[in-house]
Amino acid sequence: MVQSNPRQPVATSSGQSPIFDKTQQLLVWLLPHTEKFPHAEKFRLKQRVEDAAFGFHELLLRAVGGPANARRYLPEAEVRLNQLRLYVRLCMELKLLSFNQYEHAAGLLTEIGKLLGAWIKKAASPAAERSS
Repeated sequence: MVQSNPRQPVATSSGQSPIFDKTQQLLVWLLPHTEKFPHAEKFRLKQRVEDAAFGFHELLLRAVGGPANARRYLPEAEVRLNQLRLYVRLCMELKLLSFNQYEHAAGLLTEIGKLLGAWIKKAASPAAERSS
């Protein structure tokens, strides 16, 4: 395991931070499911779900550049994550995802949210500010 560094979250045995691992798991699970959405939803909900998911991932990548980047991009990432939660719940309510599929996605989103919250807290700490 890599030592704690305020520039980025702690790495896992795969070499990536847990938040990147979980986000990757979510994307790999989510994209095949959105591909099954009816054609009528292609440019409505499908596009919004995918844009929110990829936008969230991109903001995480931007946040890795140091505490200043983390403080700049992580709040935006939190907004994207909340959008994604809303869209996934809407997919379930519109019967585009089953309840079991929703539960799986919601579980991943909850884990990602906890990891994101910890990273935001760490980036806002006085120790992180001194290292920027």
